[in-house]
Amino acid sequence: KKLDAEAMLKPIPKNGTQYKPPDNPADKFLMVIKQLQGFEVKDRDWDETYLDRYHDDAVGFLKFFKGDWKRAGECAIDIVKELKEKDLSWSLRTIINRAPFWRQSHETQKETARR
Repeated sequence: KKLDAEAMLKPIPKNGTQYKPPDNPADKFLMVIKQLQGFEVKDRDWDETYLDRYHDDAVGFLKFFKGDWKRAGECAIDIVKELKEKDLSWSLRTIINRAPFWRQSHETQKETARR
């Protein structure tokens, strides 16, 4: 099953209530990263430890995708999947460094599909 950035943020039941996903694009993207690291969206310990620490990198990364957190999330999902298949570790910085290659390959695929 292919992971989908938007599906990763669907409201999750939490003790009979609905978990409300974040409103801003950077935090939505970071919720994708959190889940790729193996944590649940509702894990508050992760939020307290990493949300502020990763926020500036996420904001800058989203500029590369013109603010589209879903596309940035798909990029992260694909890169992490590829690295895990090779049994390699990863971090947000790894994703940021590999994103230009991911974007280039996806733009090339779109152009080929149009022909």
